[in-house]
This record gives sequence, structure tokens and C-alpha cells, in this order.
Amino acid sequence: MVRSDILIGDIQLTDLPQTPGVYLMRDNTGKIIYVGKAKNLKKRVSSYFQKQDIGAKNFALLGALQKLDYLECASEREALLLEEQLIKKYQPIFNAMWKDDKSYPYVVVSTQEDFPRIYLARKKHIPAGARAFGPYPNVSKVKHLIRGLFRSGAIALRPCRWDFSVKKPLDPKIINSCIYYHTKTCPAPCAALISKTRYRSIAKQATLLFSGRQERLHRHLEKQMKKAAKVLDFEKAGRLKSEIEALDHIGEGVMITSLNKEDFVLLYAPKEAVQSLQEALHLKFPPAHIETFDISNLQGTYAVGSMVCFVGGKPNKDHYRRFRIKTVSGINDFAMIEEVVRRRYQRVLNEKEPLPNLILIDGGIGQLQAAKNALTELKLIHRVHLASLAKREEILYVLGEGKSEEKIKEIRLGKDHEGLRLAMASRDEAHRFAITYHKTLRKRGFFEGHES
Repeated sequence: MVRSDILIGDIQLTDLPQTPGVYLMRDNTGKIIYVGKAKNLKKRVSSYFQKQDIGAKNFALLGALQKLDYLECASEREALLLEEQLIKKYQPIFNAMWKDDKSYPYVVVSTQEDFPRIYLARKKHIPAGARAFGPYPNVSKVKHLIRGLFRSGAIALRPCRWDFSVKKPLDPKIINSCIYYHTKTCPAPCAALISKTRYRSIAKQATLLFSGRQERLHRHLEKQMKKAAKVLDFEKAGRLKSEIEALDHIGEGVMITSLNKEDFVLLYAPKEAVQSLQEALHLKFPPAHIETFDISNLQGTYAVGSMVCFVGGKPNKDHYRRFRIKTVSGINDFAMIEEVVRRRYQRVLNEKEPLPNLILIDGGIGQLQAAKNALTELKLIHRVHLASLAKREEILYVLGEGKSEEKIKEIRLGKDHEGLRLAMASRDEAHRFAITYHKTLRKRGFFEGHES
């Protein structure tokens, strides 16, 4: 039976979310002694306390455990990647994996060659000029997909490793001994059965696929799977189902893909972070109630908005909201932000709900102005504080006060600033929530046969 009454630091097992994520175990000095990943944080952490016979390693680990931190992730894949990066950085004493220089493989399309091929490689083995995508933790799924693409002819690139080009043709003896050439399962650029231009256009399709633009192939595989099932060819249907799952794997959203040695884990003390953010933004009141917005769409289609709520520096998932964009067509993130903010606070006014202390927008100056337009229209601009957080450099933008209201102030904080950590955590959570809803609508559209 799971012991759900255990309190580790400020965290009780029953409070852990049932989402993918990474957990960090610390000793009494605050040092990280173990980093683990989880498909379900609550289930995984609780499992440490389920059995009497937990083994020598876990016995020692639990004996040293004084505090547990966790970070929710957008997907299991993100949790896998983040676990690897944190173990490499902090080298926890109880972790055995990832202490060496190994890493997850990338899909490589050798675009530096006249006739590119597609294969898996570790980062340090990727040649200059090639296109690399990933990394992908589930190696077997990606291998299966590459084999399926080759077998079906969907992305027909050569499977061989021979070094040849237009100026340096392959020896005819090698061509004549190639089984792929004789079985016509390869476009055979070595034998000039396909032009360089046509072949490279196929390679470009592969780069688009692994760049995340796989909707057409997804629909094609779905159609073939249903057709196979209809004629009771369950073996083929099962194979196609595996290829669809692999396709979904390479399309999973990953918000954190690499950490430099100077980076850190976005963990913070909630109370201190709220106070630090108040001071950094010069707010009259602590931002105990923050509502953060983000937009997600694919070339303007399946456009959605998300709003997440943080209370006391922690996620309050009962107050999360999601929106399907109704009034904006095409790619216009500014107009989408304006629509979502307007709809959210029109409803707040109608239902007489309390306003947040801070409205945070994922984006830069343009997104901030769009949100300001919506709040001005609702006559709320002077009743709430508004800020935006731009990615990469993590710059906060806020509106000026009084006569300087039209001016936008730029605030740069160190990445160890507790208030910035809170803002980034809220922004990343809004992004995760938006991506999840967007993917749900896309899949629903695929099953209904809608074009993306």
C-alpha cells in the first residue's frame, strides 16, 4: 500500500501531480543526491515507499533524503532529456546512468552530400553541413519509423553508406552487387536512375518531416492502417500503428532541449519568488495570483490559447483555462493573444470573479501591446498589472506608469533570480498546456479526416 501521508520537505506525496516530470532528491545540506524521471510523478515517487524490501541502494538513498523538488514536463520525452542533462551537470552520487559522455541519438539527414541518406548518430558524430533532429530517447521507435519510411517508399533515400557524388561516381561493380538496386527498393542515384534535383527534393521532404511538419504523412498512414484493418490484414495494420506512434514520438513538444554548464534547474521557493517578482516589477502588491497566457498553432491551423493560474507561487490547475481561437484566421499571434485575453476577462467581469495581481504574456513587446489593447477595451488596464516574458534572453517587459504609460520598460534579471524563475515556470506551464490542447485538436482532426 502506498504511504500517502509522507511529508518530504514542503511536499506531501498526495500533492504530487500525475504528470510527466523530473524529481530531484536532496540531502540535509541541499545537495542533489539523485535525479529521476517519471511518466507519472506521483506514482513514481510514491513507489519508493511501497515495499518493505527496497534494496540496499534505495535504503541508503531514502536514509539521506531530506528534501524533494520536482519539475513538471510537457511530455515523457522532455522528462527523459531533462533527466539526462541534470545528471550530467550535477553528477548525483546515487545516479549511475549518464555519468559518461553518452547521449540520446539524433536523426541525421546528410544534406552535405550530393545524394543524402538518413540515419541515427550521436551528437559528436554528426558531420558538418548535415541536418540533425532530436535527440530522441526512444531509439527503437525512431529506428522503426526510418525502416517504415524506407520500406513504404514514403521517404525513399538510399540506405547504403557508400561515399560517392556527381563528380565521384560509384564503382559499377559495387552497384551491380547491391541487393537494393536489384530489388528496386532504392532510387539508385548511384546508377543515375534518379536526377540529383529530384533526389534532393526527397531529402528535403525528410527534413520537413523531422522538423515537425508530418501531418500529411500522418494522415496517409492513418488511412492505410484503417484500410488494412478493414480487409483483416491485422499484421500490416499493427505495423502501420507502430509507425504512427513513432511519428507522434518525433513530433512531441520539447520545451527544454539543452542546458549549458551555466544553466540551472528552474526551481524556486514559492513565497520568496512571489516577493522577488513584486520587487523586480515594482508592483504595489505581491503577485500572489498570476494568470499566464500562451498561443499554439500550426501555420495558423488548430489555433488555441491557454491560461494557467499560479497562486502563492504554485500551479492552481483547477483554474486553468483553454481557448479555441474563433475570430482570427491565418498566422497572427498578436491578434490571437488579444482575442484570448479579451474573452478571459470579459468572462471574469460577467461572473464577477477576482482579477489576478499579475497578467503575464508569453512573448515580447508585440504580445504585450496586444494584451494591453484587450484590457484597455474592457477598461481594466489600470486595475491589473501586465507584463510579458520573451524567450531565449528571458527579458521581462512591463508598461510604464502614469504619463509614461505608452513606454515599455525592459527588465533583465539574472537567471538565479527567484522572481524570474517563477515567471519562467508559469510561462513554460502555459506553453505546455497550450501544446497539449493543440495536439489533442490535431489528432481529433486527423481521425475525423480533416485537413490541417
